[in-house]
Parts: sequence; C-alpha cells; structure tokens
Amino acid sequence: MKEFINIESKSQFDALSTLESPYILYFTTPTCNVCKSISPKLLKMVEEYPIDIYKVDVSELEDIPAQMLIFNIPTIVVMVDQKEVLREVRFIQFENLERICSLACEA
Repeated sequence: MKEFINIESKSQFDALSTLESPYILYFTTPTCNVCKSISPKLLKMVEEYPIDIYKVDVSELEDIPAQMLIFNIPTIVVMVDQKEVLREVRFIQFENLERICSLACEA
C-alpha cells in the first residue's frame, strides 16, 4: 500500500521542483477531521498510478502554504511537468482527481 511522503522542511519542498514525474501535494493539519476521512481514500485511489503524494502539514511549515496560496484545508494539488493541473479544496471531487491522475500518468 502506498504511503504519504512527509515534507518536513522548506528545502525538501523546494527539491520537488526538480521532479520530472507527476506528483500530488496534499496540504493538511493533524486536527483536520475532513483530512482524516479522505486520507485513506486518497491513498487507495492513487495505488494504481505511478504517482507520489507529498503531505505538507501547514501548521508546521507556514511558508509553504503562503507560497502555494493555500487558504483552506484539505487542499490537493496535482503537478505535471511542474505545472499545477488540478486543485481540489475542502470538498474533494475524487472523480476529477482520478481522471487527472490517469491522464498525467499516460503522458
């Protein structure tokens, strides 16, 4: 089963800019109940795709949400070729997310 890759520093986050493969940024906090309910579903959905999910705790890394213009949680951002191709906020549409992941991994 896939697991989240925890981003623990700004430099670790900045290193993502060198990735060539698609990836997902998952912005959350430990106290977010919506996040707790969608996390297992998110992990299960991406199991069939060669895509990593990077989890950012916005309560610990405050510079990153400001840089990415994250105003609410959970926020899921899909990055392809270092461009944001999808952003889902609070009410996550898993159908959209799965469609974009499928297309991104085909390319």
